[in-house]
Amino acid sequence: MSVSFYKLGESVGLSLLPMVRIRDEEHQGSFAMGGPDLTFGNPTPHWVRLPKGFDLSVSHVTEDQFRSVMNSSESGRKLLHDIAKTYQNQWERPFGGMSNEHPIDFSHHPMTCVSWQDQKVFFEIVNKMAGIKENKIRRPTEAEMEYAMRGGWVNVREQAEVEKQSLKTWEDFLAFTQGRYENFVQAIDISVLILNGDDRVLKDLLKNGHDVWAMRVYGTASGRLDESVWWDQLGKGKSHQTREVRTLFDDLEGFDPDVFMDEFKSQVEEGRIHPYGLTDANGNVYSWCEDDWDESAYAKQKSGVENPMVKFKVSDIKVVRGGSWGYDGPDGLRTADRDLNRSGGRSKDIGFRCARGPQDLK
Repeated sequence: MSVSFYKLGESVGLSLLPMVRIRDEEHQGSFAMGGPDLTFGNPTPHWVRLPKGFDLSVSHVTEDQFRSVMNSSESGRKLLHDIAKTYQNQWERPFGGMSNEHPIDFSHHPMTCVSWQDQKVFFEIVNKMAGIKENKIRRPTEAEMEYAMRGGWVNVREQAEVEKQSLKTWEDFLAFTQGRYENFVQAIDISVLILNGDDRVLKDLLKNGHDVWAMRVYGTASGRLDESVWWDQLGKGKSHQTREVRTLFDDLEGFDPDVFMDEFKSQVEEGRIHPYGLTDANGNVYSWCEDDWDESAYAKQKSGVENPMVKFKVSDIKVVRGGSWGYDGPDGLRTADRDLNRSGGRSKDIGFRCARGPQDLK
């Protein structure tokens, strides 16, 4: 596991943007995208390949990070002033600092009320600050976002052994996997069938002692909807500060990347956080994606498609992923769930992450 740190301003702690490298060389980035039992956006399970991998920011861009970037240029400051008005109207609190009426520090919360269009200015400034002319920092594609949220493949039989759970019967299997794993396969190979539900082939695999691989339903270490996911039952109508690993480096004057990496890796290896170390992979706030919205995109994509991205000549509707604090039910927080918003829309439950590689998007 490798993490790159990008400097977004002059302050040492708040301006650091860690991006984790997400790549599965053994299986050429093959994963089962989409999921069963969901109807909105037609998320039919199908094989997708992201062979070269990509970098993704560990957390959503925070309010302080966004402010640090935008204040570094005249165009950024002008747009930031306009965004601040929307922010104040939607959140009913000032942007950019505490007040007597609002004594809570929101600097570590995800930056929201930023539209897909607004982010163009942010990314222009970020890449200029970092001296990046090719393979630029950008939004993740929808496929990259789901792949990252999934956290890689899980060998169900091996995981059951680790947790000392029996898989002797079909009922055992259902009890262990329901609400936790989906998109079951015999092998991580785009030529094999993706299995879900009460499937005869899946039953035969288990009966004959074969390994079964699966993807997580939720973007957590366990694959379950647990207390690490910030949604309506916990959120009570507000976002949450970006969590877990971010506290390892914010406000540290003598930030040491080696110390960060040691703790970061230990948290991942011990299963305390997301398998790729992402904070709020599901919940807290949505993440904008690069793709245009197409409800039938999954049905149109051929199995095994490589680096897919939906782009029309003209489209005002963009994809958002991950769910938010505003959800009152668990389905909208699943890694397979898709949603949309207008590119110019500024919403208090939509934020964004940064991605990079393997090449500039067209």
